[in-house]
Amino acid sequence: MKLKLKDSKSQLEFRLEIIKGKRYDAIQWIGFNMSPKFFIKCYLFTYFSHLFFGTKRYLDDARKLYNLRTKEQWILSSMIPRVNKLDIEKWAIVIADDPITNNTYNTVVKYCDSHTPFKVRIFQDINKAIVWLEED
Repeated sequence: MKLKLKDSKSQLEFRLEIIKGKRYDAIQWIGFNMSPKFFIKCYLFTYFSHLFFGTKRYLDDARKLYNLRTKEQWILSSMIPRVNKLDIEKWAIVIADDPITNNTYNTVVKYCDSHTPFKVRIFQDINKAIVWLEED
């Protein structure tokens, strides 16, 4: 099953794919920038997939996401508490070569490591990320 959201202001697209027979669901971001309001809408899609399908592992494909600028305080006070509610085990993030987006994801990982119980890693190779997600 595939779900898709599009932010009309920024033209950012969020895709969530629930993959039968896999231990993870796939998230893909396409476009530029992201507003906190749009993140919350995307989070709700992810939260409901977690509730209905029991997803505990996510492949976050951010290779086509550019210019993601997020304030550290918002990551810590708003994003991390929401992600914690997912009760996930692993979150694999696949990045490209956009230094602004990569810096934001590095900040997310830093706060996840110190404020969440799950494992999160950044990859540049999607196949390595999938192998890591499927390991116990």
